[in-house]
Amino acid sequence: MIQKFCTECGKTLSAGNMFCGECGAAVTLGVVPQPVVNPPAAVVTPQAPAVATGSERVAGIIPFVELSTGFTSSDSGAFIVTDRRIIFARTPAAFDQQMTKEAEMIWKEVEKAEDDKLDAEITDQQMPEEVKRVFKEHKKEVGLGSGIADQLKYLNARDWSTGPWQRYASMHPDMIASESPGNLVFLYAEIGAANFLNASRGSISDNVDILAQGKKFEFTLHYGQGPASLALFHQFLGDRAKDQVAAWGTVGTIGAILGGRRH
Repeated sequence: MIQKFCTECGKTLSAGNMFCGECGAAVTLGVVPQPVVNPPAAVVTPQAPAVATGSERVAGIIPFVELSTGFTSSDSGAFIVTDRRIIFARTPAAFDQQMTKEAEMIWKEVEKAEDDKLDAEITDQQMPEEVKRVFKEHKKEVGLGSGIADQLKYLNARDWSTGPWQRYASMHPDMIASESPGNLVFLYAEIGAANFLNASRGSISDNVDILAQGKKFEFTLHYGQGPASLALFHQFLGDRAKDQVAAWGTVGTIGAILGGRRH
């Protein structure tokens, strides 16, 4: 399956694209954007209600996750985090189109928020409406209309409690794990580390490498979900869930991220 979302701007990609039609970024996986000091809070991962699964409890659902399967290819899905394991559930074919539409809708919401911000900035300026329109378009073209910080601020405030991914909240984890061929199951005891790279500091997409079963599994989290995902992983993995940027000393610490997280 070809990579579906641009790791720089989050725009949906068409099959076969080597560059994003929105921002021009090359279609590659695993690239870590440069960090930005003092980032805004990222999206709060929707918390699923407890599921009647015996002693196993679903703690959270992280949608819009991609597993790298090659240099320019990936499989889309979601993380389902329980108190026993992390499941990467590939998106079933029946829900693939629905998730793609949801992604397009989210990006339209981000663009509308950008337009509203620009409208507010120029509304008091004394200039003809046509000049305002050209001025706004120019700011968007040169990247001055909105930055990563503004996009993350909007995504953080968005209501993530509804969406196709919430179907997992009422499913038994065993059923989730076996629903699609190739779903991955990581028991906490077999996870050596979950290394988060970037954590929404220079992009609305984040990378996490899970070291387990003698392998490295490379994932991309879209729409600013890195810090919330890190906090969720940290609940069950402790220090094995690491923020590599924080470890390098360029920005805050895991404790600071957890302290600023809304649940």
